[in-house]
Amino acid sequence: MKQLLAIIISSYRGHSKGALILAQAPFVLLLLQVLLLFSERRLLWGVDNLFYRFGHADDFLSNAILRLYYTPELSGWILIVHILSCVLALLPVAVAVLPRLCAWLTALMLYAAAPAAYFQYMPLLLAMSFASIGLCLHTPFFERIHVRYWLHALMRAQSVLFACAFACFAWGTEQWLQGQTFYYAIHQDAMIRPWVLQQREILGSMSAGFTYTLIVFATLFPMLMMIRSMRIKGIYVGAVIVIAHALLFNHVMNTLTLALLLLPWGIHLPRSKQQVSGELEER
Repeated sequence: MKQLLAIIISSYRGHSKGALILAQAPFVLLLLQVLLLFSERRLLWGVDNLFYRFGHADDFLSNAILRLYYTPELSGWILIVHILSCVLALLPVAVAVLPRLCAWLTALMLYAAAPAAYFQYMPLLLAMSFASIGLCLHTPFFERIHVRYWLHALMRAQSVLFACAFACFAWGTEQWLQGQTFYYAIHQDAMIRPWVLQQREILGSMSAGFTYTLIVFATLFPMLMMIRSMRIKGIYVGAVIVIAHALLFNHVMNTLTLALLLLPWGIHLPRSKQQVSGELEER
């Protein structure tokens, strides 16, 4: 037991705080998401679930991912495996790649079986968690091929693609162009915070202000993040939008996943240990 703790502690010391946060944050959110839904697990994934079942492709990959969809009796075991895998995925050791892969696959199964129960940004969280699976691989071989550097670059690319897709959707939707994104939120139970509903006189202005700010930020996101001189300012603006989202809407997972969009750009992972040494010498 002492040897195991020594290995874990030494692994933590061998990582920068930024690298640890980047590697662990997606799995913390996956764990938080399933815990928030745990009390309703029987209605979502159990035998008496509320979702209508229909046919899918019969190939092996589709049926493997949709196994919970077709066999709800397995929901208890899959939930246990998912929760344990998410916890083990937080360990900063190379073998943590196995529970991370397991956590991602079981999260995909849970999402495929009950997509309506999840928040709108779940695809982004799944994509980010997939890219972070290999961030714990810090053995000499993986250091030589710069695996963490490329996975970090993949996470940044995913955030840019998500922002671009969102911007294209917003510019092509009349409701967004009219600044009326609060309309559906108002008519959904507990979606919007009570204090917002009390501001009836300025509710339209609040909706328009938040809507247009989000559209402009999503449109400029690639430029703000990819130009180094503008990146810090862009992250600050994004942080303000995340805080505003938390103040306006009740769904904590939406807010945290939006923050995850900024995380890869707020953390720098050098290509190799030699680059780390060179940057330290420059400082």
